[in-house]
Amino acid sequence: MKTLTYIAAIALLSFSTACKDKEKVIETAVGVDTAKVDPTPVLPVAEELVEGMESNMDHPIPDSHKMGGGEKEDSLVFSIGRTPCFGTCKAYWINVYRSGYATFSGNSNVEKIGQHEGWVGQDTIIMLINEAYRIGFFEMEDVYDGPVTDLPSMAIQVVANDKDKKVTGRVGTPAKLKNFGKLADELLFPIPWKPVAPKN
Repeated sequence: MKTLTYIAAIALLSFSTACKDKEKVIETAVGVDTAKVDPTPVLPVAEELVEGMESNMDHPIPDSHKMGGGEKEDSLVFSIGRTPCFGTCKAYWINVYRSGYATFSGNSNVEKIGQHEGWVGQDTIIMLINEAYRIGFFEMEDVYDGPVTDLPSMAIQVVANDKDKKVTGRVGTPAKLKNFGKLADELLFPIPWKPVAPKN
């Protein structure tokens, strides 16, 4: 019995250290202090939002899911997209659904071009929703733009707690929104995306 307790304690310590190291990597990469990004729900109803989400990245993707949209009961909770520019800007669109099912559409200057799908962990979805509340996402303007046409834009949509907000930024985008986009990239790009065969 003592041996089992000892092994469990070592495993818990290793997991805790790995999580802290991951937070440091994200903080360094995107300039966001992830220690301030609380993984617990901001509001009690956030627990209902993520109840039943799949956190297993290797979970088989059910046939009921279709590219470009989830089923009615598997509604969109987060999306981020970036448009092309005359340079080497990444152009893509990511949709994340309630179950954790996600789609990636790579356009240009990204490693994965075309349609892909994968799974996002419950902890990642909660982190994105909480960060939206922390930066006042739902109180931001719908569009940040100006009379410049050759700059890329970024659009983020968050659906949580009976709120559905989409913000598009191209000119005069608040730093908080830019950092939110960087955090989303760091959390979602490493997902093991799998190519989707073209529909006949």
